[in-house]
Amino acid sequence: MTRVTHLITNRLVMSGIEDSSSRVARTQQKLSSGKEITRPSDDPLAAGRALALRVDVEGLKQYQTNVTDDAAWQDATDVALDTAGRHLTRVRELVVQAASDSTSPQGRQAIADEVDQLIEATKQEADANYAGRYLFAGTNTTTPPYAINGSDAYVGTRGCSPAR
Repeated sequence: MTRVTHLITNRLVMSGIEDSSSRVARTQQKLSSGKEITRPSDDPLAAGRALALRVDVEGLKQYQTNVTDDAAWQDATDVALDTAGRHLTRVRELVVQAASDSTSPQGRQAIADEVDQLIEATKQEADANYAGRYLFAGTNTTTPPYAINGSDAYVGTRGCSPAR
């Protein structure tokens, strides 16, 4: 038989109180910080999972940003192409009208002037940009693809648009 002394009892009680006090302090720390894990050593497995989740969340945020940017880029492109298409439809109507024998030389000149205006307007649409990047400039989105009131030659770079 072993004898339990007051000293052993006191040590056991004090150890229990210290453990309880330590658990209360950790719980208060979690409550005040709003974090379950304050140091990786608190729970290494959970800390690793938390880091992996943070990386995943950042990746999803980047995907969301890319989708939003791409949708806006697409919308700007659609608007420019729609407007240019309307210009080309109008040019077709004018050409058909000018081809008629009933159109006078002055009428043909007026049609030619309007076609020139439509060409300039179409070049302006081709020079459309989104977020400072030209939509139809090819791989160099910092240079406009057409010179307004200049040559009708395409001055953008040939090839696919750059990754955004």
